[in-house]
Amino acid sequence: MNQVVTGVRAYQKVGLESKVAAASPQKLIELLFEGANTAIGKAIVALRDGDMVAMGQSIGKANAIVVDGLQGCLKVDPKNEVSVNLSNLYTYVSTTLLKANLHKDESLLVEARELLASIGGAWKEGTKSV
Repeated sequence: MNQVVTGVRAYQKVGLESKVAAASPQKLIELLFEGANTAIGKAIVALRDGDMVAMGQSIGKANAIVVDGLQGCLKVDPKNEVSVNLSNLYTYVSTTLLKANLHKDESLLVEARELLASIGGAWKEGTKSV
């Protein structure tokens, strides 16, 4: 059974690596939003199951995607209100994820997930023609 799980994970990793290698910059951002959504979803399931280790790992992964991926690739121009607001929103989502981990609070996970889904949906819609 363990070999099957290892095989499935290896297959998933190759699938993700293939998506990333073939993706446009716009698609890479979509993949980051999808990854954060998946990680937060896993954190919610782990919290409900009482698996605090898995919850913490999933929140850590989601937070890394937000901070290092989404916020990290954002070019913040102090003269551009949209970029400043988006950076501030990513900071808020990161803080919300950390609070969710600290307080074991599902509602904070849901809030972070919904905010990212909203931004991700707008990103996807805005890049359809690109």
